[in-house]
Amino acid sequence: MKKFKLLAMMTVVLTIFSACQKDELAVEQPTEQLTIFGDQLIGVSVDNNCLILESEGDFQKLLDYLVQEGDDFFPEFEKTMNFDSYRAYYERNPGRSEKLIDDLVATILNPEGAIQIGDYLFKTNFKDEKTEVYPLNELKSENITGSRSPILFNWTDDVFALLNNEAVLKSYCSSDQDRKYDSDFVGWENSNSNFYFTAQAKLCYQNLGFIHTIISKFKIVNYRYSSGTKPIFLFEMDINGHYDRKNESIRTINEHIEGHVRNHDDEISWRPFYGTRRVQSFSLTSSFSYVASMYSITPFYDGYAANFTQLSISCN
Repeated sequence: MKKFKLLAMMTVVLTIFSACQKDELAVEQPTEQLTIFGDQLIGVSVDNNCLILESEGDFQKLLDYLVQEGDDFFPEFEKTMNFDSYRAYYERNPGRSEKLIDDLVATILNPEGAIQIGDYLFKTNFKDEKTEVYPLNELKSENITGSRSPILFNWTDDVFALLNNEAVLKSYCSSDQDRKYDSDFVGWENSNSNFYFTAQAKLCYQNLGFIHTIISKFKIVNYRYSSGTKPIFLFEMDINGHYDRKNESIRTINEHIEGHVRNHDDEISWRPFYGTRRVQSFSLTSSFSYVASMYSITPFYDGYAANFTQLSISCN
């Protein structure tokens, strides 16, 4: 698997009116940091274990950076920011919502599903499939959870467009819950019965209203190994299709992704689309396949048959 290195980071301290914390929403006077990730200056800080982004633009820059570095980098980002994300918390504890599939989204939310972007605090309600938005510039009391109702948005809303009184992009994607598909490969065992594994393929349109992603993921979800030469597996994905956004040309997707995996939870993944604004339409197909390889011998394939499945999602 590809390894990612954390690039040098510099900080400049500014002051911003914002906050969020675990059990209540509060108004404080924390410090904001402008952080340099690579060559990107991003207004991001952490207060009371909540990511604070100075603007929607900074939020998009952070998403760009995380996607560029890859999913293996997410723990390094959390460690550097001293941030216990939703992803990290529910790796240690049970209870992660099955509706939160993309780890990019899970990495920018805290365990309560909250993040501050600009003058708004966003809190995700997984049970009701809503996003609660608290305008920070309207807060008058220190603790607002019991006294002020949030603005409620459906996950299918184009939240930033609505908050900014902009023209809302018409979308044919009326729901995202019927656009998550997965397939478990039949568990595979070698002739000596010394190892067994299950591979899971996913193709998902993840939509919380203020963040939208399409992700193709291929992962080992169950693995047992006892003796002998430990195999690795060549995982491959071919993603084809297109997506469309208003005032942009149709983006054609034709991508091949591959990687060698050998342990429980190892995966390869790729996002054809991600961002703060939703897509108008899309149609994508991912083909997933794997073959077993002998480990430590440059690797060569040992005769086991390839395994194949295909998933498709569309919103037209």
